Order: sequence, then C-alpha cells, then structure tokens
Amino acid sequence: MSKTALIAITGLALAATTSIAAASSGKTVWLEGAGGLVPPVGTGGDGAPDSVFSSSVEVLNSGAVKDVTVVLTGMTHSWVGDLVATLTGPGGQSMTFLNRTGQLDPLDAFDFGDSSNLGGDYSFNDAFAGDMTATAVALTGTDDVIPGGEYAPEDSLGAPSSFVATFGGLDKQGVWTLEIEDFGGGDFGDLVSWTLHVDAVPAPGAAGLLVLGGLAGIRRRR
Repeated sequence: MSKTALIAITGLALAATTSIAAASSGKTVWLEGAGGLVPPVGTGGDGAPDSVFSSSVEVLNSGAVKDVTVVLTGMTHSWVGDLVATLTGPGGQSMTFLNRTGQLDPLDAFDFGDSSNLGGDYSFNDAFAGDMTATAVALTGTDDVIPGGEYAPEDSLGAPSSFVATFGGLDKQGVWTLEIEDFGGGDFGDLVSWTLHVDAVPAPGAAGLLVLGGLAGIRRRR
C-alpha cells in the first residue's frame, strides 16, 4: 500500500474514531434514583436519620460538569412550605433547589411557608423559567396543587440558586445524593423516583485513548 493511501485511510479512521469517542465518552448522563416516603417518620430539623428522605445514584465515568437537571417524578406533599430539597455532588458540594417555598421569615417559628400541595413531576434546571414561589403564592386554597413542570431552583425566600455555580467544572464521577427534609409536622409526601441529568465535557485523554486504539487496530489489519 502506498504511503499516500495509508495517510488517507488513517485520516478517515481518525475522524471516525473521534466521532465514536464523542458518542461513548459519557458526555450526557441520565440516572434514576429510588423514591420513597417524605419523610418516613418524624419532622425535619431534629437531626434524626428517619426525618430525611435520602437517595443516591453513582456516575461511573469522568467529565467536567456543564449543566445539571433534577427531576422529581410523582412528587406529592400536602404542604410545599415544609420542604427543603438538596443535591450533593461527589465532591461534597451541596445545593438547595427547593427551600420552604413561600416562607417570608426563616426566623419566625410560626412562618410555615406556603400551604399549596405538590402532585406531579417537577424538573429543576438553571435555565427553566418556572417560578415555584410565585406559582404557589398565586394559588388560593390549601388543597390547590402546584402544577408539574419546569422550574428554576430556589433557595430561601425564593432567591435563585444555581446548579452550574455549585457543580460547574467539577468531575461528575462518583455518588450524587438527593435529600428531602420536612420541617413541619402533620404533613407527609411521597416520591415515586428521581432523575439526575448531567451534561459534561469528556475527561481529557478519553478521546485520545480511543483514537490510539483505532490506529492500533488498523496496523494489525495491514
């Protein structure tokens, strides 16, 4: 085989292998976690493990986080203002994306937040336009259900929080944990399941290793 032909074939192989690397490098991850009662027993804030719903998933491949979405599937609760939902990443960084919706004064022991209910699928991402607090406050009855849909993450008093600011650029590999804590007595909820969606940049060297593997295969078949 001529050197020119070999160079042409090698170039095609590199292009094909790079494409495979991009597809198989785990840039996008969808992982589903277990659901359960929220909380199983007791009231949040007392430090007892049974007062907190906790579920974890594990990302097996590396890559720098670009974007994060959390989906709460089949989430029900009879008082949204009781709840605090937090995502913790593999490096120990934590971010609250639902925090006592409708509460005006965290220091007021009688400020129980908004009484609206949850009943549906709720997705949280920095780019989503939905406002959980505004939606809840607009409802007038204690039995009204906040519609499922896409919402921006919120910290206390409806202030925005950011998945990208918390996890952006960090390695996605490892255990991610969702915790939901109930800070008010007398109301309970349930979560069917939850999903973690992570967009990431492939770890450096991953594509290069696949390219080298492709070249080795070409050499063996000469």
